[in-house]
Amino acid sequence: MKKYIIILLISSLVSFYSCEKEDETVKKEDIKTEQQKDNKEKGKKKDDSKIDENKKEDNTEDKEKEEDNTEDKEKEEDKINTKYKPTDCHLIAFEFTGQYCYACPAEAKKMKTYKNAFKEKFLYIAMHPSSRGSQQLYCKDASIHFNNLVSLGKFRRELPNTSFNSLGSYSVPSNISEYDLAHGESNLAFNTKITHKKRDISVEFAAIACEDKKQITENKKINVLMWVIQNNIKTAQYVNSSWDRNYIHHYVLRGSINGTWGEPYTLGSVYKATNKKIPTEVFDITNKEAYLLVLVIDNDTKQVYGAAQYPLTNW
Repeated sequence: MKKYIIILLISSLVSFYSCEKEDETVKKEDIKTEQQKDNKEKGKKKDDSKIDENKKEDNTEDKEKEEDNTEDKEKEEDKINTKYKPTDCHLIAFEFTGQYCYACPAEAKKMKTYKNAFKEKFLYIAMHPSSRGSQQLYCKDASIHFNNLVSLGKFRRELPNTSFNSLGSYSVPSNISEYDLAHGESNLAFNTKITHKKRDISVEFAAIACEDKKQITENKKINVLMWVIQNNIKTAQYVNSSWDRNYIHHYVLRGSINGTWGEPYTLGSVYKATNKKIPTEVFDITNKEAYLLVLVIDNDTKQVYGAAQYPLTNW
């Protein structure tokens, strides 16, 4: 019996010891788990603080970059402003003419005399609104402008007809003196960059009002219009009751690269005409003396505020 009691006591002690050991193990595991959690939280806080620090650094860098960009932009704008050039042209004549028109060569001769006398201060554009007699110089845009002027009562439906500084209701007297032409002042200054190769052409354009001319364009809706002009074209013209097959035509409108009436424009902004096409008519002629004519016009009255002509040479 004593033996049995001793065995029971021993087994009880062993069982108690095992339970204590298990409890200690569990406690140790719990402590370890808690420590791991604490470490994770500390690590997360460290990571978060690092992220915050990185964000602060990024924000600081972004601000510095923005400041640098602002400075660069201001410098660039200053650089652009120095490139603006007042337009030399003080008067532009839109001469509507025709190859079959026997009276038109005399008008063209008068225009050429003015051009030789006043150079870049005077521009004239030969606009062929009719295909009668020949399709070679006919221009659809010229036809639209001619019909518009007829509908406004500015023209009778006959050729030649010339409109000065306007493609619409705005009127300039046709008897402008040579003194006015020679001593006129520019309304606008242009900054124009042209890239072209064969038929492909892209233009970046900006214009500002000259200092003492700002009131002229103030609160006006403005369009920029870009035409391709071709000079010294040898082709037929009716002269003195017969056809002259070797007649030389000057400054002929071949077409627009940005629409018949151009596109809306705000002075001081940059206008871009990219990946445009030069009219195919230019390539039908062996001579490639061509120009891009840039016109800034009033959207309502079609008054011309400024015009400049740029040679196209990369054929």
